[in-house]
Amino acid sequence: MSSNLLRGLWHLAGETVAVVVNGAVLPDQTVSSEGEIELPDALEDEDVVIVGLRYNQDLVTLPLGWEGLEALAQSFEKNLTKAYVRVHNAVTVYAGPTFDQLRPYPERSDEDWGSPPDLKTGYIEIPLDGDWNVEGKVSIRNSDPTPCTITGLVLEVEA
Repeated sequence: MSSNLLRGLWHLAGETVAVVVNGAVLPDQTVSSEGEIELPDALEDEDVVIVGLRYNQDLVTLPLGWEGLEALAQSFEKNLTKAYVRVHNAVTVYAGPTFDQLRPYPERSDEDWGSPPDLKTGYIEIPLDGDWNVEGKVSIRNSDPTPCTITGLVLEVEA
């Protein structure tokens, strides 16, 4: 039996929640006082639905240091121009010198129309907005309710 009404969310009544159906992120919904949300399409028994509160997954690196340079180049101004972020099963990744200067990695490449974006594993390349400073930090964010495991980071740097 198919239905587009999802019940049993009484503990989230009045909250705005993120919704993922079969790996596809849907628009946020507000849970009714009865603990229900209405999805745009009817659900089938084999559908996988995840509902929860939205939050940002944030990462900020430590200040950049260069081995072999005086004081690890801690007093030198640096400009990070590109980040190669090694991910495991990720969809949405943003990177930048600060959280106010994030640039996205495009989540879609060649998936079929109507299907969720593929999970990516490996290095993804994200150009960074130039920002000369002494710190040389990178901010990385995933704001979607999808997995995002970061296993490495390689940077292009100007000094």
